[in-house]
Amino acid sequence: MTVREPIDVVILLQDLRGGGAERSFLRLARGIVQQGRTVELVLISGRNDYPDEVPLGVSVVVLDCRRVSTSVFAIARYLSRTRPKSIVSALTHVNIAAVFARLLSRQSPRLIVSERIQFSARKAQTYNVQERIAYALVPVAYRLADAVVCVSDGVADDFRSQTGLKQDKVVTIHNPVFDDCIGERLAEPCSTLRSLTASNDCRTVVAAGRLVHQKGFDNLIKAVARLQAHMRVRLVVLGEGPLRAELELQARAHGLDESLFLMPGFVSNPLPIITSADVFVLSSRYEGFPNALVEAMACGTPIVSTNCPSGPWEIVAPEWRARLTGVEDIDQLATEIHNQLVDPISSEQLTARAAKFGVGIAARSYMEVLGV
Repeated sequence: MTVREPIDVVILLQDLRGGGAERSFLRLARGIVQQGRTVELVLISGRNDYPDEVPLGVSVVVLDCRRVSTSVFAIARYLSRTRPKSIVSALTHVNIAAVFARLLSRQSPRLIVSERIQFSARKAQTYNVQERIAYALVPVAYRLADAVVCVSDGVADDFRSQTGLKQDKVVTIHNPVFDDCIGERLAEPCSTLRSLTASNDCRTVVAAGRLVHQKGFDNLIKAVARLQAHMRVRLVVLGEGPLRAELELQARAHGLDESLFLMPGFVSNPLPIITSADVFVLSSRYEGFPNALVEAMACGTPIVSTNCPSGPWEIVAPEWRARLTGVEDIDQLATEIHNQLVDPISSEQLTARAAKFGVGIAARSYMEVLGV
C-alpha cells in the first residue's frame, strides 16, 4: 500500500461562494503551488462559484457538511487520515471549527487562522445565538492556534484591541490580488459588457460588492445623483444581496432611471467591466482589505475610495491618501468622483501600485508563517 506524502498546506474554507475571501485563497493556493509546495483545498460544503479558478495541481476535498457548527468531527477525521503539515483557515466560525478539530484529531499540523474584516464591526452586527457564541469563543480559541493572520494593519489593530491577543501572535499579510492572470481575465469575453457601455454620451462609474449596508451603495447613489447637474454619469453596481430592491427604489427616487443606474448582479469576472469604466468607486463604511480596489488599480481604472476602516489607507499610494473621502461625506464623494472623471490618476501609476499586492509576495509570507 502506497502511503501518500503529507500535504504541505491545507486551506480550509466553508465553500467557494462568490466572495473576496474565497477568491483570495484560490490565488494564494496558486501562489503556494508555484513555490513548489503541495496544496489541498478542503471545503466544508460543496458550493463552488469559481469552478474554473481552482489552480492546476490543487486537489479539492468536500466534507459535505450542512453546517460549519457540525463539521468539527469531519475535519478531525480528515486531519487524522491525511496528517497535513500545516493548515490555514478563513472566517471566524470556520477558524473555531479548525481549532477544535485539530485538538480532536490528536495531530499537530501548524494552524494559522485568518481574519478578513474589522472584528469589532462584525461582532456588533451579530444577532443569532450561534454567531454570538462563536465571537465569544474567539479570545480563547484563537490562543490555541499558532498564529492569527489579518489582512491589513487596521484589522490587526482592531483584532488585538478586541481580543487581548499578544502582539506577536497576530500577523498582517495583505491579500494576494495582482498576478500574471490579470491580463487573461481582462481579455475574457463578458456578455453584460456591451449593454453597460452602449451610450457614448455618458460617463460610467462602477462599484462592486455584496448589496449590504456595509458597502455604502446608498451614499454612492446620492453622490452620483448630485453629479448629474454637471455631467451625465451612469452608475453600475456589480453584485447581489438583500438590499437590491431598496437600492433600486432609492436610485429612482434620486432621478437615476434605468439608463443611469444598472445592477447586472454577480459577475464571476468583473475585470472587463471595471477596465471599461471611467472610474471605480469603493464607498464602504468598513472593510478588511478590499480586493476590488486593488483589482481596479490593476486594470488601470481611476479610483475613488472612502477612508473606511480599514484597508484603503494601506492600499493607495501615500501621495493619494488626501483624496480618500469621509465615510458618510456624500459631497466629498461626489467631488472626488468628478475630479477623477476630469483629471484621473494615470493608469501606469495605478498598475504599479497594484503590483505591490502580488500573489507571490503573499504566498511567500504565508509559507513563512506556516513553516513550509
